[in-house]
Amino acid sequence: MRIFISTDIEGLSGVSSWEWWKNNEKATTEILVRHLVPVIEVIKEYDDKAEIVIVDSHSKGENISVLDFSEKYSNIFLINGFPRKDYMMSGFDNTYDGVIFVGYHSLIGGGGAMDHTYSSSSIYNIRVNGEPVGETAINAAFAGEFDVPVMLVVGQKEMEWEMKRYLPDTVFVPVQEAVGRFATKNALLHDVDRSIRIGTEEAIMRMQKALIKPFTFSSPIEVEIDWLSSSIADVVSQMPIMEKVSPRTTRYIVNNWVEGFRWLLSAVYMSYLGQR
Repeated sequence: MRIFISTDIEGLSGVSSWEWWKNNEKATTEILVRHLVPVIEVIKEYDDKAEIVIVDSHSKGENISVLDFSEKYSNIFLINGFPRKDYMMSGFDNTYDGVIFVGYHSLIGGGGAMDHTYSSSSIYNIRVNGEPVGETAINAAFAGEFDVPVMLVVGQKEMEWEMKRYLPDTVFVPVQEAVGRFATKNALLHDVDRSIRIGTEEAIMRMQKALIKPFTFSSPIEVEIDWLSSSIADVVSQMPIMEKVSPRTTRYIVNNWVEGFRWLLSAVYMSYLGQR
């Protein structure tokens, strides 16, 4: 078994704001590892030779290191650092059996704490084929282009709508709920551990029975991005694929999401040039 795990921090139990993360980086690392350990241990119980690739995907990917994992684990690899190709899905291909998202959060406007979609400083909204999407659907569709399903998502309770809309067969383990944009109601970590173990066991069972189907966007794929300012749209619309359809909105159309995903990341990176 070969499993790909993409991590974020906004959907972790105990992380309430970006300010808290910056002031408590060591604690955030411990919290993230304690969300990952039950996933790793259940996978290894099913297949002690399983290969697990963990991709540190929050900010510059410097939230965990090889020092944070027990020496009892084997055949586990960590991708971190920035910049890197495909960012939250870095190194992904069709050799994986399943994908797991840990610490994921709601789309921008979705009601979760620190809600955003790829860039809180550039993006107001993203729509694919007319429907609002967040990082969960965006990244799941990238995996789907390789015919690999997302088997488990651990994150914010506010993601429930997205899960039902885009990943109805995927096991969902909510561990955090918003009280405000920068305030959260958090499950204690021993309860988080138990919930994630149960969820991982169910996800493996459902994957083995082929009950979870890969998710993809219907082609042709139209992507509309509402930027936070017209100056960002001015810059991003210089990309040959981008059409500026309003002062703050750009649009592009692709036939597959591997291409569409990479154009989106390129637009996000370029958007920082338009922030003044």
